[in-house]
Parts: sequence; C-alpha cells; structure tokens
Amino acid sequence: MVKELNPVLLWDIVNKTDDIIFVTDRDGKIIYANESFEKKTGYKDVLGKNPRILKSGLMSNDYYKNVYETVFSGKVFKAMVINRKKNGEIFYYDQTITPVKDEKGNITHFISTGRDVTEVKMMEEKLHQAQKFEAIGRFSSSVAHEFNNYLNVIGNYIQLALRTMHDGPPALTYLEKSLKVLEKAVQQTRSLLSFKRKSDCEWKTFEVNRFIMELEDVLFKPLSKDGIAVELNLCKESIFVKSVPSDFEKVILNLVMNAKEAMPSGGKIIIHTKDMVIKDKGALALISISDTGEGMTPEVKERIFDPFFTTKKNGSGLGLFTVYGIVRQLNGDIEVESELKKGTIFRLYLPRTEETNH
Repeated sequence: MVKELNPVLLWDIVNKTDDIIFVTDRDGKIIYANESFEKKTGYKDVLGKNPRILKSGLMSNDYYKNVYETVFSGKVFKAMVINRKKNGEIFYYDQTITPVKDEKGNITHFISTGRDVTEVKMMEEKLHQAQKFEAIGRFSSSVAHEFNNYLNVIGNYIQLALRTMHDGPPALTYLEKSLKVLEKAVQQTRSLLSFKRKSDCEWKTFEVNRFIMELEDVLFKPLSKDGIAVELNLCKESIFVKSVPSDFEKVILNLVMNAKEAMPSGGKIIIHTKDMVIKDKGALALISISDTGEGMTPEVKERIFDPFFTTKKNGSGLGLFTVYGIVRQLNGDIEVESELKKGTIFRLYLPRTEETNH
C-alpha cells in the first residue's frame, strides 16, 4: 500500500527536484513551474506564458505536430528536445508530457517533466565524432598513400615525356597541363595524409596573439576589397601553444576563408582570444572566429567536418576536415555554433604551454 505524503512535503519535493517540471492548461498557458525551470532556462515569471518561449528553431514542424496530435489524443509524449535558454544557449531536454483528465475524461491540463541532458549529449557526440574521424583517418591515410604512389609514377612518366619532346608538337601543351593538374592532386593527397599523421615539420612554441597579428597584412587586410572587415579582439595576456606553425596558420586560414565564403555580400569577421582554465581540462587557449554570414542548417552543421563534404561550387571538402584533424592532433577541441541568417562561430580550445621552446 502506497502511503500518502504530506502535501507540504510533496510540494517541496516537486519544487526542489533537479528535474524541470511545469504544468499548462489546455490552451498551453503555464500555470506552474518549479524552481529548476527558472534555474535551467533562465526564465522568471513564466505564469501565463506559452512554453514556446523555449523553442530553439532546431526542431522541425513535424515534431511539434506530433506533440500536439499525441497529447490531445490522451497519450503520453516522450522525446529528446533541443530547447533554447533565455541567454541564447541551447540545451538538450529529455521530456515527457502527460495529459491530465477530469472525471469525465476531458483533458484539462498537461504536465511536462524532464531532465537537462546536455552534458551527456555533448559527451556522446564528442565520442561519436572522435570514433568517426579515427576510422576516416585510417581509411583516408591508406587510400592517400596508395593514390600518392600512382601519382608519383604518372608524374615521372610525364616528366620523361617532356624531356624527350621537341618544341612544337601539340602533345607538349597537353602534357604540361596534365602536370599542373597532377600537382594539384598531389596537394590534395597531402591534405589527407596530414589528417592521419603529424606534420614532418618541427613543432614550436609560439604566442597566439602575436601570430594572429602577423597575419593581418597578408590575410586579413586583402579581405576589405570584398567588403569584409576583420576585427581582432585579442586578450591582454600572452597565450602560448605548441604546434607546427604552418599547421596553425592553415587552421586560421581555412576558418577565415570559410567565413568569407559565407558572406558573399560582405560582412564582419571577429577573431577573439582568451586565456582560460576549465576543470578537468586544465589551462587552455580559446580562439574563436565568428562571422555575420548566412549561417548553416542543422543538417549542414552536422556534416561540416566530413571529408569531401562541401556546399561550395568549387570546394574540395577538405578544408574543415583538415582543420579538425590538426586541432585533434594538438589534443584540442573544436565547437561550432551556427544559425541561419545569424552567422557562425568556431571555437578552438587548445592546450596552453610554457613560453620556452623545447
């Protein structure tokens, strides 16, 4: 036999639980929200408001149609929902919506209970991403090595042919063009190989802010002719990381060029750095590159680091793939936040090191 709880104790349990609980009337107006609702979402004084204030824009219309049809048929609805807090952050919410009926069987209210599972979801995604790229890296490395061998043989034959040709034959022009195409193919295989193994170049310790500022004249200023302004918002502290300098430059170049492509009519790129410490991860250098461009759909965002995936007409699909590979080689993390018509921001978290080169 279930013992009835004291109403005051029951109220305290519901109000103090870490789970998000709120109740709406039949029309969807909130008539109760527990303390966790405010703590997790940032919204206060929500009585009378509709739960749509939490909509992130990342759930399809079919999802909301399914919610409506399920609960109004008297059934319990369960799903993983991507909602948005008042401060703009998204969070993953394992939600259950239960219809409440009166003695005549008419639906009068809806109880929503759920748990913020953002941290678990992010850990799952990082694990999945790491496993996926480890497999892709092994495969691409194997293919690239084999392909590179074929290219070298072809290149040798073309060079021998060019040495034996006299001036004038039409075939000479075609051979020279073939050699140029071959050189481009070799560059692409090198990009694939760099994902699997660290560069053969020497790793060095360098100061991030100074390195970025040195790119201003050669990389950032030329973008002004395309109507793109580059704003450097660099921290006052000196931040040192250890990497192959050319690899680090490749990361910045790819992300800046990716931002440029997202702003065909011009806009702004902001490069921000920060010295930070994260529990369980230690001292990190945060480098973020944001743009005011077109943004991405959730479907595109999900695939941007996949090899050969591109939305550009002349893109190779290896730029962001290479960026991801280099960041992982540095034992760093990369995050992407993007929304259609609201731009994109890439955040790099790289381990900080001491100033002295080793």
